[in-house]
Amino acid sequence: MSGVIRPAVLALVFGAQVAGIVHARVNGTRYLCWAPYDQIAFYRIEADRHGAALTPAEIVARYRMPAAGRENRSIQHVLQAVAQYEATYGRPDSVVAHVTYSVNGGMEQTWTSQ
Repeated sequence: MSGVIRPAVLALVFGAQVAGIVHARVNGTRYLCWAPYDQIAFYRIEADRHGAALTPAEIVARYRMPAAGRENRSIQHVLQAVAQYEATYGRPDSVVAHVTYSVNGGMEQTWTSQ
């Protein structure tokens, strides 16, 4: 019996690892997988409340990340953190956040929370 169970368990573990790598190549977040992070993104978060810009200290307090910095994993982590905060805790504040970023030295792009 153990002659069949052991290869099945090994195949299951190996299959889960392969599935994680495939998932990481298709999805930008890469939280729980074995695939390497092959992106470096520089970003800048700007936010305003009713036309008044938030200070860098207010941005740090709000999103718990620097107002400008480097993301060694995937820029999706920064975008999702800002979007999640604005969709939940920050919803009553009517803040609009803009994240300007460049991935691997490419063209700058801007993402805006809604």
